[in-house]
Amino acid sequence: MPEWWAGIERIDRPVLLLGAKRSHVPVSRQAMLAERLPRAELHVIDGGHRLHTEQREAFLASALPFLGAAGPG
Repeated sequence: MPEWWAGIERIDRPVLLLGAKRSHVPVSRQAMLAERLPRAELHVIDGGHRLHTEQREAFLASALPFLGAAGPG
């Protein structure tokens, strides 16, 4: 595991992980990260690492509801 994963399970805020099927980061690694974050949602989109430009509509369909639901704690 990367060094920066140490203590990541202490993050107690909602986290949206937007993964990509064709990213250089394997989906299995994306899922492993999501499992370590207690309040994480992982959305895997059919695209490459630059989802925000390659799959803009799918990116926004995941990101906007999450951001709209965000509130204190």
